[in-house]
This record gives sequence, C-alpha cells and structure tokens, in this order.
Amino acid sequence: MAKIIKKETPTNDREIIYNVLYDSIINGRFSNDALRRVKSEHMPFITDTVYGVIERKNTLQYILDSFSKMKKNKIQDEVRILIYIGIYHLLYTNTKSYAAIYEVVEMVKKKTNKGAASFANGILRSVQREKNKILKDIENSDFSIKYSVSEEFIKLLRVNLSDEEIESFLKRSFESPLVHVYVRRNEEDILKTLDENAMNYTKKDDFIFIKNFNRSALKPFFERGDVAILDYSTSFIRKAFSNIEKENIKTAIDLCAAPGGKTLLVSDALGSPKIVSEDINDTRVNLLLRNINTWGLSNVIAKLSDATEYEGGTYDLVVADVPCSGSGVIRRRPELKYKIDKSSIDELNVTQKKILSNAKNYVKDNGYIIYSTCSILNQENEDVLEYAKRELGLEVLWHETFMLNEEHEGFFASLLKVR
Repeated sequence: MAKIIKKETPTNDREIIYNVLYDSIINGRFSNDALRRVKSEHMPFITDTVYGVIERKNTLQYILDSFSKMKKNKIQDEVRILIYIGIYHLLYTNTKSYAAIYEVVEMVKKKTNKGAASFANGILRSVQREKNKILKDIENSDFSIKYSVSEEFIKLLRVNLSDEEIESFLKRSFESPLVHVYVRRNEEDILKTLDENAMNYTKKDDFIFIKNFNRSALKPFFERGDVAILDYSTSFIRKAFSNIEKENIKTAIDLCAAPGGKTLLVSDALGSPKIVSEDINDTRVNLLLRNINTWGLSNVIAKLSDATEYEGGTYDLVVADVPCSGSGVIRRRPELKYKIDKSSIDELNVTQKKILSNAKNYVKDNGYIIYSTCSILNQENEDVLEYAKRELGLEVLWHETFMLNEEHEGFFASLLKVR
C-alpha cells in the first residue's frame, strides 16, 4: 500500500535525503544518526524516504538491473542512489510521478552530466509504465527480493525459524516503529500532555507507545528524568527477576551499559542497589554519565572499562547485554540487514563468549548473570547458553526469545546462576 505524503517537498529536502542515503549506502554509516541532526519542516517525508530506500535497497537494485543495459559497476554511485529514490517514490508512495521523475533527473544532471540524466529518465519512465507488473513480480519473488535481504541472512534465520516465521518477521520489519517512552513518575501529567498535544498513543505496563511523537512537548519530563526513551523489548530483562530473591541483590555491574537503559531498569526494579555501569570508550561513557545524571541515579557509578577484561570486585548481579548482530532491530536500523552474515556472527560469537566468561569472574557465589542481545539468531543466544553450561559451569534458570511484533523489537534475555 502506498504511504501518504501530504504535499510535494522542495528540492533542498531531496538533497538532504540524497546526502543521508549516500553516507549510509556508500560510506556505511547509520542513517538514524544522521537524521537526528536534520532540521526540516518535512521530516516525515525525509525519514520515510531514507528508511524506505534503505530497507528496500536490494529490491530497488533488482528493479534497476531489470531495466538497465549497463553493468551495475558502471553506474555511478550518485546516479544509482538517486534512481533508488525515484523508484521508491514511484512504487511505494503517492508522490506524483512527474515530480518523482523530474526531481531525480534534475539532481542527476546537477551532480553528474546530461547523459546520466537521460539514463535515469529512461529507467524511471520504464518503472512508471510497468508499475503494476513490477509490484506483482516482486510479490511473487523469493524472500531476498521481496523483503530486500541477503540469501545468507535468510540461511541464518532458517537455523531456528520456519519460512512462515521468517516471512512474518521480515514483513514486520517494513512497519514504521513507534517511539517507546518508559514512564518512571508523574504518569498522569504525562498522559495529559500527550492528549493536549494530540499525540496518538497506547499504554502498556510502565511504557507508552507513541505514533506521532513530539519530543519538545515532553521536554520538561525528560529533563527531570521522569521519562526515558527505551525500547519496550529491553524491559524483558525484568522477567528474570521473578527467578531472583530481589532483596538479596545489593550490588550489580552492567558491563556494556551505554546508553544506560538497562542500568535504569535494574535500578528502578531492584530498589536502587549499588551499580557500576561500564562501557568501552569515552564517547559511550560520557553518554552514560549524562543519562545517569538526568535520571538522578545517585546509586550508579559510570566508568571506562573493557567488558572482556576482569578489573576486580564481585557483585550479586552482572548484566551482560553483549554486542550482537542486531538482527532483532532491523526495523529501526535497516542497514543491519545487509551486514549480517556467517563471518560476522562467528566474530561476534568470540566476543560474546569472552564477555560471558569474564562476567562469571564478577559474580559472587550463588549470584546471577543476565545475558541478553537484540538478536533473534540461535547462534548468538541459545548456542552461547550451551557454551555457558558446558564450558563455564553456569546454570540456566530462564531464557526467552521475543520476536519482533507491532509493540517491540526482537530481543533475547536469559538468567544464569553461578553455583
């Protein structure tokens, strides 16, 4: 179904779109970081186009290849990205065809030459004429074309998911994610503010899911630490606490803590135990410090540390939310779809096992480890727990994989005990 775009957008916004996409597709940077710095009256248009092109990049390339007589490596990066934008607008939005084609052709002409502009015009005119046929062809294609993912990612998903489950997961990844706000206090005033600012929201537990998020309206609550932006999936680590005598948790360490969401959840859920929150570089630790201060967590100390190296001390609880492929969060970070392969998973597995092995050093006898990832792949989750049992002698008390759905991203959480 075409996404509704209320009005045509000036060329300078398309320049912003092009720049963000070039930085993502060619330079390998994450688009969400660039979009945070963008100021425009047309942010919905910009955001939809950027995410739409990235999440359908392989599909757009497939369409381009089907109409081009030129070899893929002969097409300039600038031209290819601009054609992606044009195809996306023609097929997946209600942007008028003449505007979608004209704007792209003019930008190609400006950035390259008239010959390239003529090439882009020909491709986009063909897509315009064959729109219905193209969409039908894509719908009947295999997962790699239909959902714009690599064959290798599909192979990794098939280790623990059926094709029906994979399709449901990939289909969900095209949905627009909601903004999740964790409410710590003053809920009544917050809900009143949401209503006064016509924000469309639903509430679950101590989280609010907002469709048309307006951060400025909630600014006072953010500044006081009443609320925090956290994905609802991170709250699943609290399920581990049903297997713990919470009053016995007096000390904790969060080994991969930035930006601090799990530290916050642990602190709030366990009655503010003493917590050491660590991360590996100054940038991440500074972010952690800012958030800890905003949230008023006087029980938390932030420090620079490598989670794979033991630096002394023991704790009742260790939180190890380890680096992972991010396969569960491809809806929010669509670039990850194209980075996940067996070699990257194998490399991550080494780090994950090192961190878990080191986590054991920090745990007191009869203490606990929470091991979590934002991945849904067995290789990063159940397989690592098998390693924990076999090689580290840890007891697995609980574990669960939470699949991507309309409310939250994909996530894995587990509770381990040191005997």
